[in-house]
Amino acid sequence: MMKNVVFIGTRSWYRHIVPAVLSLIEHTKVDMIYLVIEDDVFPYDLPCEYKVVNVSEQNIFPKGSINYNNYFTYVCLLRVALTNLLPDVDQVLSLDDDIIVADDISPMWDVDLTGKWMAAVPETYKWGVETDCYYNCGVVMYNLKQMREDGIDDKLIEYLNTVEVTFSDQVAINWFLKDNQQKAVRYDVRYNEFCNSGSTNNPAIIHYCGYHDWMTNKSMPRVEFLETYQNKFCEMYGEKPLKKNSTRYMIHACPKRMWYVEEFLLPEMISQGIPEESIIVWNDTEGWGNLKSFVKSMEYCRDNLPKNESVWHIQDDVILSPNFRAYTELHDELSYGFCNKEWDADTYNYPGVTTAKHSWHSFQCVCIPNRLAGDFAAWFRWNTRSGCFRLLPWTKGGVHDDVNFRLFLLEEHPDALCVNVRPNLVDHVDFLIGGTVLDK
Repeated sequence: MMKNVVFIGTRSWYRHIVPAVLSLIEHTKVDMIYLVIEDDVFPYDLPCEYKVVNVSEQNIFPKGSINYNNYFTYVCLLRVALTNLLPDVDQVLSLDDDIIVADDISPMWDVDLTGKWMAAVPETYKWGVETDCYYNCGVVMYNLKQMREDGIDDKLIEYLNTVEVTFSDQVAINWFLKDNQQKAVRYDVRYNEFCNSGSTNNPAIIHYCGYHDWMTNKSMPRVEFLETYQNKFCEMYGEKPLKKNSTRYMIHACPKRMWYVEEFLLPEMISQGIPEESIIVWNDTEGWGNLKSFVKSMEYCRDNLPKNESVWHIQDDVILSPNFRAYTELHDELSYGFCNKEWDADTYNYPGVTTAKHSWHSFQCVCIPNRLAGDFAAWFRWNTRSGCFRLLPWTKGGVHDDVNFRLFLLEEHPDALCVNVRPNLVDHVDFLIGGTVLDK
């Protein structure tokens, strides 16, 4: 049997595919590696047999379709379309990019998949589907031949083009396995060992899922395996190691509350180990007021900070949780969308991943990518150019930053990722320190 493997990734993930490939070919002899990517040529010439499948012009999941911009990139949806993308392949091992192979995985091809769709490792948490056995789809051996014969590939594609989900292919696959458990085979957990689970002492595949910053996190369990192949990648291709971006914070202060910022908020942030140079105090000395000051701050982020980074925006009337720094650093590398403190525990449970159109956003503490900040500033200026600004029905004059930002998201980015953080990063204590017109 041909030992075929497939990796899928957008351009920003190319450098993360390579360490996974290097670890694979060091431990296991495979016949062909397929790279489902956004170009005709992979920029790193791999020391193995590989073929490229360019999906930059794919229309299986059209741009703007219901799940195109969900929690994961659109290419993750394409795992359910491998029957189409690899028409001459009957069986293939699909691997996430955030894995490292630590042992020979040849036995994975010894599993009998006659009449089956796939083999994978069950996961404890059932994301989006209540089923007897829920499978993690970061490591899956697909029987593409059987999937074609049963027509399940077309059903999966139709499902993801009509039903809004969060975890892309994984939700769809488990949905159809819910009443077809006999179509899947269970692998031993060592073939998809979550790095923080500690289930086995000899993992064959280490999966770094669950860590938003897995590429640069130096404190993860079993990070030494990842670093080994990241270093090999840098040595082979002359690349520099990735470094975790310094998390930035902006405190939005009015002059009447600067005493609280200086005497309590700033010292608490510094006591948690946040470097003072990473904190921007945005003091509304001009008396712009809540909304105008916020728009000005968004323009500052757009014009003065890297567009591929994010900033945590904090109100001047909060107290910080003891783990404020740890939780903000965990969520500070959002590529698109934003992250805010948990608002309604009954609606948004941890990790609370949803889209902008399905979430309310408390601005007591919110992480906004600078790219999105710039979009908001431009949108606001355009809508107020001739006094033609349209307000949400429940606003009273539209003076609040969170209300206007929500209107912006609903109109311009309804599918932007929102991660509702739990536990709460901050607590609102305006009633203790006084309103914006109360001096010390």
